[in-house]
Amino acid sequence: MTTINGYEVGVNKDLSGADLSGQDLTGLDLWGSNLSGANLSNATCTLANFQFVNLDGANLTNADFSNVNFRGADLQHSIVNGTNFTECDFSEADLDGVRIENANLTNTRFFKTNLHGAQFISNVLSRTHFSHAVLSSAFL
Repeated sequence: MTTINGYEVGVNKDLSGADLSGQDLTGLDLWGSNLSGANLSNATCTLANFQFVNLDGANLTNADFSNVNFRGADLQHSIVNGTNFTECDFSEADLDGVRIENANLTNTRFFKTNLHGAQFISNVLSRTHFSHAVLSSAFL
């Protein structure tokens, strides 16, 4: 078990509303945890496992999520601006209606991802893959 900023973090933890801004979560396994409404702004989360994590309404502004697994995660209503998602896997994740702005999505995978109504504004999309993603009403 790891404690960060007074919160016990790990697999299947309830971290809804947690303030993890500016914290180092490098390499942590957060599989299935609830981080809805959490503040992860300016956090370093490289090489972490966010599979099936609920990030609904979380603040991900200016965070570094490079090489993170978001397979099956829920990122609806998340605040995403200036975020680094280089080499991430969002396969089968739910990003319905999310607005991603000024982010780096280089070599990121969106396989069977729900991007319905998502907005991608001023992002780096080099070698980004959208195979079988739901892109209805999306703005890329």
